[in-house]
Amino acid sequence: MFRTEAVDRCRRKAARRFGSRGASSRWLASVWTVDGIVPVPHEILSVIIPAFNEAATLEEIVGRVRATGRVGEIVVVDDGSTDGTSEILARLKEAGSPPLRVLRHDRNRGKGAAMRTGLAAVTGELVLVQDADLEYDPADYPAWLAPFADTQVQAVYGSRNLQRNP
Repeated sequence: MFRTEAVDRCRRKAARRFGSRGASSRWLASVWTVDGIVPVPHEILSVIIPAFNEAATLEEIVGRVRATGRVGEIVVVDDGSTDGTSEILARLKEAGSPPLRVLRHDRNRGKGAAMRTGLAAVTGELVLVQDADLEYDPADYPAWLAPFADTQVQAVYGSRNLQRNP
């Protein structure tokens, strides 16, 4: 199934489940897949980094994501930052692999809008949302992706309030 078909299917399912909130609620997953595709080549993993005034941590998080060697694409959505985030992204865009795609909102529209903007731009079959504030460590990506070996798994959620899995 093509990603666009899966996104449309998710929109319809979310609208049924969440009503008018479906458009923003469906993307709360940290990692999701279309039809349970197992994460094999790194080219299928896209990382969306919503960023609002994250100049202090942006370079660090992009470096950590790139260092995993598991990511095919990084899409950073600058959500109307005013603290120098745009300048840092312009510099980071020119160096490193995988390439950085930078999208910008003219004003702050919120994390949900930044995630939707990023989701519309990604090309991978698996999408992971990485907060720019270092809340989640990219070194944990293998643990987050491991459940997708089971083709019935559709989403993996992260929580800072639960105990670590064994």
